[in-house]
Amino acid sequence: MGNTQRVSRSGVPRPSLGLFRFTLAVGATVVGLLLTGLLVPFLGGTYFLLALAVVALCSLYGGLASGLLVTLLSGLGFCYFFFPPVRSFRVSDSRDLLRLAVFWGVASVLCWVGASLRRTLEQTRARLAERERADRELRDANAWAVAILESISDAFFSLDRRYHFTALNGEAERLLGRKRQELVGKCIWVEFAEAIGSTFQREYQRVLDTGRPVQFVEFYPPLHAWFEVRAFPSRDGLSVFFRDISERRGAEERLRQSEERFRSLVLATSQVVWTTNAEGRPVEDSPTWCAFTGQPREEFLGGRWLDAVHPEDRERAVRAWRDSLAYHTVFEVQYRLRRPDGSYTPTLARGAPVLNPDGSLREWVGANTDISRSVSAEQALRESERRYHLLASNFPDGLVALYDHDLRYIVVEGTDLQGMGLSRTKMEGHTIWEVLEPETCAVIEGPMRAAFTGHSQVIELPFAGRTYRAHYLPVRNEAGEVMAGMLMSQNITELKALQEQLEQRVRKRTRQLDEANQELEAFAYSVSHDLRTPLRGIDGFTQAVEDDDESTLSPAARGYLRRVRRASERMAQLIDDLLKLSRLSRAELRRAPVDITALAHEVVAELAAREPQRSVEVRIQPSLRDDADPRLVRILLENLLGNAWKFTGRVERPWIELSATRQEGPPIYCVRDNGAGFDMAYADKLFAPFQRLHSEAEFPGTGIGLATVLRVVRRHGGHIRAERAPGQGASFFFTLRG
Repeated sequence: MGNTQRVSRSGVPRPSLGLFRFTLAVGATVVGLLLTGLLVPFLGGTYFLLALAVVALCSLYGGLASGLLVTLLSGLGFCYFFFPPVRSFRVSDSRDLLRLAVFWGVASVLCWVGASLRRTLEQTRARLAERERADRELRDANAWAVAILESISDAFFSLDRRYHFTALNGEAERLLGRKRQELVGKCIWVEFAEAIGSTFQREYQRVLDTGRPVQFVEFYPPLHAWFEVRAFPSRDGLSVFFRDISERRGAEERLRQSEERFRSLVLATSQVVWTTNAEGRPVEDSPTWCAFTGQPREEFLGGRWLDAVHPEDRERAVRAWRDSLAYHTVFEVQYRLRRPDGSYTPTLARGAPVLNPDGSLREWVGANTDISRSVSAEQALRESERRYHLLASNFPDGLVALYDHDLRYIVVEGTDLQGMGLSRTKMEGHTIWEVLEPETCAVIEGPMRAAFTGHSQVIELPFAGRTYRAHYLPVRNEAGEVMAGMLMSQNITELKALQEQLEQRVRKRTRQLDEANQELEAFAYSVSHDLRTPLRGIDGFTQAVEDDDESTLSPAARGYLRRVRRASERMAQLIDDLLKLSRLSRAELRRAPVDITALAHEVVAELAAREPQRSVEVRIQPSLRDDADPRLVRILLENLLGNAWKFTGRVERPWIELSATRQEGPPIYCVRDNGAGFDMAYADKLFAPFQRLHSEAEFPGTGIGLATVLRVVRRHGGHIRAERAPGQGASFFFTLRG
């Protein structure tokens, strides 16, 4: 892990995390050596166990480097303080040298195990988070697909191969006049028997027989409506999209009836309208032409309309106009017209001949349409196509292709075509059945057709000895209709191999984690059993000496004995706290509804029972509830409220408060007191193990309580911070959720 430097909100650099861990390792080594020095007379040859415990904890917390540092410093400390000659790094006894080598070897193994356990836990946690994200994305994608079907304007239903309804959207319910609960699972030819033998039945059967989509328009008498139907084959049967076009059919009929009467007007646009005689000379004024070009009326009627055309376009315009006059064909040409400000605008000139009843030419009616927007759009389209070809031709290790409704390839580009045994000329204009093997076609046909129903799909495709990840996407026009499909295929052979290696490593690490957990349990039992026994002996023997020889002991000797007993009691408490801290990381988090107010009252009652002579005002907000692990929350409250109880011991009118606030996100709990407080300059050290901001003489303790609180909060995914100054009490803010 990198030793990145942290910066406070004020911009002042804070000590890096790596420096803090090494400092903690050095401090832990010193504490371990001091305790070893005190316990050497009682531990005999097993005094290395305490140093090994310090090595294990530091490697678990700070990683391999911290553990190795403790190992090195502890070994040097043994050489200097315990091995003769004392206060020298020279070891004269070969047995001491052997014990030192054994210590370094065992400690190095503990360092490696602790660091490996730390890395494995972090990797496992990251993988679980990734899987959770993937599951959430899959659920969102399914919900999105259902929402799309419900939001489209077309009616939709799907049939299985026995013509039973499997799904309908809301628009289909409206047009068919039936609820989906009435139709799903029923046969369409039973529920709509009038359609038997109609175009609907024939076309649906053709879709199932050929596997190709169909599109048709048909009138359905029972509903008195015309329907435009598009049916597509699906994996389980067919999917049908249809819409009611009765109004459109009526409009088309009315349009057909008036087509002859307005034929000339339909062929021309109405932006700049003009008329000429049969010889092509303007005979009527055109206010729209004069307004658009700024050309005087007399100049236009004098046949000088070419003066308003861009000089570079005049020859093409004249040639097209002469051809139309000669053959009585529709006149259509693009040229630029001058505007009143002198600029030129691209226009489409279109004219239609108007015939007399005898078939002779009477006049020409035409119009010029401003096509500047479409020209700009065409330029943008060409630029977009250029970018598409540039992107597709450089697509890494794969190919990019567009294909139409008949699954014919339109455009094919790619960097891996040769490796796939394909070519552009072999694919463009051909269907997938003409290009690929039948086995491959069977795999990709469904996803390719699904793209035309608006569904994107991703599949893994073995091909030519490689593995490709193929993305099938719909390509829509401005109206939102699917006009083509897109295939993006990338070679993931090496990625698959790498993924398999990663999964093997995860399985191996998981096994190592299980083994390390078992070893950690055994180590915790050893610490609890092997260290408590000598401590009980120390306490018992000192008590016996004090009781049996009280009259012969000097006051100084009795004081020494009391100090030894207090030290053994502190050591036992330290062992208890260390074991609790280590168990917090291994215990399974079991969330459940927790009455925090009730737990706090229980903890305060226990504190008051221990010191009945004290009078402390305790304010606990009612109805504090949360979803958390009840056992861990009790440990958290015991430490926070216990700290507040302890540090208000020298205040004249002590008070303690537990409250919660909630604005956005999870509730923020606060434990306040008016006790000794602390200096905010050392706030970052509060939650580190063995860090104490007050002396033992002022306030006794092991320095592990707040480290335990931090561990509980982090297990719940929450955060904790502390505020206040010396003499003004302390406030601890924490959450039990992320």
